[in-house]
Amino acid sequence: MRFLHRHTLRLLVISLATILVQGCSGSDDTDPDGFTNAQDTTNTVDTSIPDSSTNPGDTASNNDLGISDNGSNTDSGTTSDPGSGPINPSDEVDPNCTDGLYTEILPDPNASIQSAISNYSSNGYMEFIQSILETRFPIGWYILEGGLQSNAGFGPNNCVDTFLQNKSAASDVISRLSTLVHECGHFFNLGNMSFDSSTYYINPTLSFTCNGGSNQFGGKTFSRSKLLEDEYQSQFVPCESGQFTGCDSYASLYLTGQMGDQGFDTLLEETVQYVNSLATGYAFHDQYVWQVSERDGILTFLWYVERYLRMARLDYPETYALISGDACWRSAILTVWGRAWLFLEETKDIQNLGLDDDLVINLVRAPELLEEIERLRDLEGCP
Repeated sequence: MRFLHRHTLRLLVISLATILVQGCSGSDDTDPDGFTNAQDTTNTVDTSIPDSSTNPGDTASNNDLGISDNGSNTDSGTTSDPGSGPINPSDEVDPNCTDGLYTEILPDPNASIQSAISNYSSNGYMEFIQSILETRFPIGWYILEGGLQSNAGFGPNNCVDTFLQNKSAASDVISRLSTLVHECGHFFNLGNMSFDSSTYYINPTLSFTCNGGSNQFGGKTFSRSKLLEDEYQSQFVPCESGQFTGCDSYASLYLTGQMGDQGFDTLLEETVQYVNSLATGYAFHDQYVWQVSERDGILTFLWYVERYLRMARLDYPETYALISGDACWRSAILTVWGRAWLFLEETKDIQNLGLDDDLVINLVRAPELLEEIERLRDLEGCP
């Protein structure tokens, strides 16, 4: 069986971001991309013989996906434009609260992009990206375009050129779309952050700018590496070198080193972008011929957020007072939680969008962890 893990490499490319992130978040190590993405290194893996030949500087050049030709939120509401019809809410959201009330226009994976594929030219790769995203996932184009226009450049290139090394064929570009939307989302948000505030763009009518979420510059949160010490990590141990499934393949990147030293603000940032990854994967899953880890990524980060909230409440009261007591952070968490489950519900029967998702979703559903989200709903005043 062949599958694709979205994050086993990428240390070379994302190291370009370190200087900027150090300036904004106070990190002083040299680990990559203060907002790194386990998804960003689309690595082709064979379960019997791991592919060790992938070039970390060019993480998707081999057609990896096998494509077939108290701050303030800018919109205090929880809904965007009307969706494409009623969505059956998952059991993990409250239909009467911020998370369950969130909706957006969903991607249309059935919209035809064949003409764009047939007429593809490598000189027009950006127009191709815009065309197929606007056709199937307009919010994805909004996020990507925001990243293109951001001044948060990681090195000399824009967010697309940084993470799209191979533009030879339409399939090469489509194989990177999930990563491109994710990474451009980082550029978009990072370009609008400040030393003491974090901005999260959710859709064209909803964003949040919340204060104090860093563990630097007077921020009141703790390093996310501490999650490795809680009672839950042993239920899904970090992968060792050469392991790709049956273990937490995100922990070694996000919970150790400079990445692990970061606070809650970037933990939520990654969660926002992993929703975008899954949404993009949903939009183009018909083009995938191998299994990918889109669902695994967002589920892992929902699990991290739950655990962070629990640890904060039990061991770091100042952090918990900020996250739970500040209306901006509370609403942002619930909104991202609701948006995540919107796409998890839509993709629950799409087999090629997950690897260990059936395992991780049960970790997320631990009653005492779901209770942490319920506590936020209570504080939000939900009925």
